[in-house]
Amino acid sequence: MVFKSTEMLVKIEQLFESQLYESARILAEVAIANAANEPQQQQEPVLAKSYYILAQVANMNELHHQAMVYCELGIKQQVGATQNKLQRLLARAALAHGDKGTAIHALLAINTEERRADDLIQLARLQLHNDPTRAKRNLELALIKEPFAIEAMDLLAQVTPVKELDATVRKCTPAKVLTALPWTKAYATGLTQAALNLNLAATQSFAQALDQVPNCVHFLVKLASEQHIAASFHAAMETFAQARKFDHSAGCANMALYADNLQIQGNGPALQRLCAELKAHFPNRCETWLAGSRYMLHLSEEAPTREEATEFAQKGLDLARKAKDLNDDNFEVYQCLGSLSIRINNPVQGAGYFRKALTICANFRAYQGLTKCQLNSNKQHDALNTARTAVVAMPKNPRALAVRLCPMLKVILRII
Repeated sequence: MVFKSTEMLVKIEQLFESQLYESARILAEVAIANAANEPQQQQEPVLAKSYYILAQVANMNELHHQAMVYCELGIKQQVGATQNKLQRLLARAALAHGDKGTAIHALLAINTEERRADDLIQLARLQLHNDPTRAKRNLELALIKEPFAIEAMDLLAQVTPVKELDATVRKCTPAKVLTALPWTKAYATGLTQAALNLNLAATQSFAQALDQVPNCVHFLVKLASEQHIAASFHAAMETFAQARKFDHSAGCANMALYADNLQIQGNGPALQRLCAELKAHFPNRCETWLAGSRYMLHLSEEAPTREEATEFAQKGLDLARKAKDLNDDNFEVYQCLGSLSIRINNPVQGAGYFRKALTICANFRAYQGLTKCQLNSNKQHDALNTARTAVVAMPKNPRALAVRLCPMLKVILRII
């Protein structure tokens, strides 16, 4: 015998698949009300699936807390077929709501055998800083389940000692996959080289991966990132432009790096358009606010008067602080805060931000900014020591050294 709510559930799913979300939501509420009059064994699957539909609609409308409530009501029905779907959706809604604890709990509640690679990657991302050992294990499991999980390789690079990274990726990737997909070897090698600050070598490895998978947006963005770090800004712009031909948004985090490149190139109109684009697609992301702060930095640098320059820089600081509130572990945010601090003539504050950036990710831009702050504070010997540290710490990036630090060293030595 087919009960009324079961028939209604078929209709709800059809409406949802046809993207008639509001109609699906209304009918799901009716199904929940009707289910109370039906046998217990029939109630539970109807309630679980109806709450799942309601949660999806709420989450799409950015009503994340409400989506979490619906997920938890659905999970209480203990319906195996829908349980994992509800836990995944609960994790997504919780993350959007800023509740990392609930997200971790939901992902751990997914049946171990039924955890997908993307479940393990999401779980690892949440464990990355507080529990790197478990994060590493989950990323290895993700690679075993899905040998071409590029994001798992990227995150492994953050939790695996550099000397072990290449071997770890190969250990988790079946030999037949490495043979059939030679890009995996080139990509893993590129990650190792990038972690060692061998940026020029990393660009060559990512270019080799691109030879195997032409026009792969992820590889293009990785290549552009390394070109950017190596101070090959024109090449990075061309590679970013190619990536955007295939994926206009190309990922929020990557577009933030693209914004940095536009700011360095002084391309204000393109940077303004990109900020509007990020705000439309990723309104609540750290990278969106970071791109906005870079646009303010550009306006400050181009301002005709000192007063206007300071005003734009102050607005940029406000935006960058919002970015920091959303992600306080993003070294680029601190570098932008440091650069904006220089614009408002506060080198002491700027030095603090650049030091923080260096604790997260040692790179030439942060060393250059710290050196500049120390020079502006009349601490020439400190500036010389910082520049020397950069040369020793990052000797394998000659172009960045020539573009960023050598001119600074000459200035310091002249002053001393």
